[in-house]
Amino acid sequence: MWLTADEAVAVLSVKKSTLYTYASRGWLRTRRAGRQRWYHAEDVDELARRAAAAGGHAAAASSALHWGAPVLDSAVSSIDLDGPNYRGVPAVWLAERDTPFEAVATLLWDGTLPDPAPRLSPWAFDPGDSDRGSRRVPDGAPVGRTLLAIAATLGFRSGARALAPTEHDALGLIHRLCAWAAGAVGHRATWAERAAAAAQASSVAEALAAAMGEPSAARWVDRALVLCAEHELNASSFAARIAASTGADRAAVLCAALAVWTGPEHGGASERLEEVLDGQRTIAALGGAGFGHRLYPAGDPRAERLLADARALGGDRLAPVERLLADAALAGRPPPNLDAGLVALAAALGLPRGAGALMFAVGRTAGWIAHAEEQRASGRLLRPRARYVAVEPPARTR
Repeated sequence: MWLTADEAVAVLSVKKSTLYTYASRGWLRTRRAGRQRWYHAEDVDELARRAAAAGGHAAAASSALHWGAPVLDSAVSSIDLDGPNYRGVPAVWLAERDTPFEAVATLLWDGTLPDPAPRLSPWAFDPGDSDRGSRRVPDGAPVGRTLLAIAATLGFRSGARALAPTEHDALGLIHRLCAWAAGAVGHRATWAERAAAAAQASSVAEALAAAMGEPSAARWVDRALVLCAEHELNASSFAARIAASTGADRAAVLCAALAVWTGPEHGGASERLEEVLDGQRTIAALGGAGFGHRLYPAGDPRAERLLADARALGGDRLAPVERLLADAALAGRPPPNLDAGLVALAAALGLPRGAGALMFAVGRTAGWIAHAEEQRASGRLLRPRARYVAVEPPARTR
């Protein structure tokens, strides 16, 4: 992991001139990417720990929740410049070898990579439930909010058990989410039909591809799910751990993670890119969505893999995305990240709007479950403390 100069000085609470002195003395590893110099996060954290030990822990603790020093130990995943590693196994390597999502989920949950991968058990989807669920979700709602509504009202009715059920139950829970996700994309009139087809699938990728109305896309969807499955202590995974630490059941844990994931700076980023493609938003109005990632200053390896897959599929459907990427580069944007890669793959496959966000959410469910189970096993409640900062009371007026 690498930090910008601004991030490094924020962690260390020093001036930039002091940061440069540290680097010149060989205390910090640095690298240059484009016009910017980056500083190795582990070296920065080590200097911060030394400073905290010498002069108190307040500064280091204050920066920890903003890309600062690690706040807890985890065996679920790690991140380096080549992308995330799932219990030591590179995610891009798993995707390139067409490792099934079910096997990758099992790897995240218990550290084993089964071959053959577990298969899903078909189940009977009730069209009546689809009708009742659809009335709870307004037309045109963002994918994240739709998923959250479905999860809270119908999708996890059978999932409110102990947090650590068997692997079969965990995969079954994701399978049901895939089927209900048919209501998040595509034409509302075909929701029940697509959901019923998803319920009969034998893999998560097949279920999700059927839910999106493109069963033939399953292989490419599987790769995307693997790349989305886990990314260390991101905001939604941290929310899952907090919920799990309170003893909340798995259904509540996943709803907590989904609620955080819906934010436009997290899971909602790909839908903002689609708004640019539809002419509803300009590149200048994107904010940080779709391009650049603090952990990958030279480019997001997950996006590179997804873009390669999208281009391998070829076809005119990818042309609008290629123009968007070219315009973003001309505007000085950093390289595309996971969200842009998902939008490109969805376009190349002819998937409905919102498919990129949907693949992200379903894939990340595996990581949320892994973090929740690890936190539950620790037996510790996550309850950080705040440092009170006095502010001047508002002036009284007569």
